[in-house]
Amino acid sequence: MSEPKETITLYCQKGGSDKFYTACIIEENGGFTVPINYGRRGTSGQSGSKTKEPIPYEKAKAIYDKIIKEKMGKGYTPGEGMSPMAGNVIEKIDSGLFPQLLDEITEDELEKYLRDDNFGAQEKKDGQRKFLKHDEGNTTSINKKGFEVGFASVFKTACEAYNEAGKDNFTFDGEEIGETLHIFDALCLNGKDMRNLPYLQRHSELALFISYDTGNEAIKLVPLAIGYETKKALYDRLVKEEKEGIIFKRLDAPYTEGRSSDQVKLKFYATASIIVIRINEKRSIGMGIIENDKVIEIGNCTIPPNKDIPEVGKIAEVRYLYFYKGGSLYQPTYLDVRDDVDKEECVISQLKYKAEED
Repeated sequence: MSEPKETITLYCQKGGSDKFYTACIIEENGGFTVPINYGRRGTSGQSGSKTKEPIPYEKAKAIYDKIIKEKMGKGYTPGEGMSPMAGNVIEKIDSGLFPQLLDEITEDELEKYLRDDNFGAQEKKDGQRKFLKHDEGNTTSINKKGFEVGFASVFKTACEAYNEAGKDNFTFDGEEIGETLHIFDALCLNGKDMRNLPYLQRHSELALFISYDTGNEAIKLVPLAIGYETKKALYDRLVKEEKEGIIFKRLDAPYTEGRSSDQVKLKFYATASIIVIRINEKRSIGMGIIENDKVIEIGNCTIPPNKDIPEVGKIAEVRYLYFYKGGSLYQPTYLDVRDDVDKEECVISQLKYKAEED
């Protein structure tokens, strides 16, 4: 994808919200497209396009100018930019990279993994899974589906700083929270394919690789706890601080795509991907889930003042205590929109049921 011919990032702080909107004009396949990226500041936002296919520059420019005029009329003002879209938003680019996913365990299995010295432990971060790839000066962000997506400019700046230090051709695997990527693995470092190496070696070499002080806090390494006492101390701290959960990784295992028993997670509370089926009054949405190929309602959820209300049809992540069978989620808390989850994944089987009383 070529560098944008024009690009602008607009910001809006009104009514407790803090939003950004980025638009570009990109030369592509003999014409021009107008990709956009928008959302809450501190996130990678949602991707889209104002053109279905490449069009003449004059038409693309007219669309681009109209966007700016409309947004500034709604109170948006120009500011420091986000990175342009890191992929073609007209036709999704499959990067060929797919993450290693984690099996879920229960509290009953916790002690087994704490005492097994073949496994190390890490904090489970509560964000969106992302790859960050940098090769020959080009930075790309890739989501859990394997598609290239937009990314905050701080990630590009951090990658360029490593590049200036003589470090290039690397791919980090991590969890994006706001404008920080918490990395816990590496698929490639300085052109070296890391995937067949044991996880302990991958993590150790990753720690050395990012030890160069870039002066940028956008990329942080997730520490690895080894041995029973260290893992137990980590678990106790995460529970006390009400974190999302803990992860156990087999130290001698290679990196493999898809689910694997080499990496497991224990979540301290339940989360679910739901479908937004309506917008209610007083900043609330109706939640839906798929059962027997039909979308059924599972209650309402309030949207916090500092977050945008998602559109009907969007996929959102919510936290909850449990699900009443045939009823609603109990005490749901809205987390954010998920653009890396398909509607088909919003199934009732993901829900945690309230235990029946004797």
